[in-house]
Amino acid sequence: MKLKNFLYLYLFLCVGILSGCIDNDENEQPINPPASYACYIVNQGNFTEQNGEISIYDPQTGNIQNDVYRAANGRKLGSMVESVTVHGDLLVVMCNTVDKIVFLNSKTMQEVCEPITSLSTPRYAAIKGDKMYVSCWAVQDYSTWSVIKEQEIAVIDLNTKSVIKHLKTTGTMPEGMNITGNNLFVASGAGVDVYDTNTDTQIKRITSTLTGDAQKMEVDKNRMLWVSIGSFDSNQCGFMCINTQDLTANAEFAEPRLGMEGEIATSPKNDKIYFLPSLDYNDYSASMGIYELNVDSKTVSDNPVIKGVGFYGLGVDSLTGNIYTANINAFQTNSTMLIYNPAGNLLDSKTVGVNACRWVFD
Repeated sequence: MKLKNFLYLYLFLCVGILSGCIDNDENEQPINPPASYACYIVNQGNFTEQNGEISIYDPQTGNIQNDVYRAANGRKLGSMVESVTVHGDLLVVMCNTVDKIVFLNSKTMQEVCEPITSLSTPRYAAIKGDKMYVSCWAVQDYSTWSVIKEQEIAVIDLNTKSVIKHLKTTGTMPEGMNITGNNLFVASGAGVDVYDTNTDTQIKRITSTLTGDAQKMEVDKNRMLWVSIGSFDSNQCGFMCINTQDLTANAEFAEPRLGMEGEIATSPKNDKIYFLPSLDYNDYSASMGIYELNVDSKTVSDNPVIKGVGFYGLGVDSLTGNIYTANINAFQTNSTMLIYNPAGNLLDSKTVGVNACRWVFD
């Protein structure tokens, strides 16, 4: 199911030629990130253009710096960008088409070593100590539908910036991950694979009764792990809630508004899970909204807490509770980042890169 979703999504993303893009020259330029607290914005880019980039936003001053990789390194990133992960002064960038993992200094945005190029379609990362786990999709020959390279979880030594292990997944096309205690949870197919990070062995498979694909994860105030189940078929979407102590699913319910990508983010107190439905790819001007799930009552708000159009991607500032999303302007040009307070009032908007989709605060 996920491969089909992947092909459909990229078909939608391959629309038009980029216009009005942020124009920096190819010379290296100094980056001035916020001194204490920054928001790193993933601008995914278009599938055929390979124009993914990173922006840096200062939540305190409202200052935005776009295209910072090119400014700092004197060249384009040359890929789509799926996600970024911050670890100390290290910013790790997961890139697709061309597939690579890029290691940057989070203050200067300059590369600190050669990228890893041996993995297929790196998606998301989770870090514990000096080990980084990366979910990687399979590679297929679409002419024969044969698998060229299996999906996996790659284990990377952050000291040497090299791959040291390859872990098999039970499900297909692994996605979001979370490390709680000594356990690594991986959204994989219609369920979650659990690994012991001490031994890097799989210890449990938790299968969802919903028939969509597990996508993203958030831990709530009760140490419960919420997993979004997404699909193009709204009847297959919903949430699974996992007890991180006994590794059992203590709740599952359908939520047809969740959408294919299963975008979720938690409030600062971890008492609410915000989620975003999928775009209407036939009408980018169609009204849509961000909804709220109460983790105690396990109920979803009837009405959206934020209304708008063209929303793509979701993030929450853990200090202020402000909610970040973007109008991707029909995938035709740069995105308009939108920042709302928890009451749903628009606080600020900024022009960022193409297909802004993730916000990481550090």
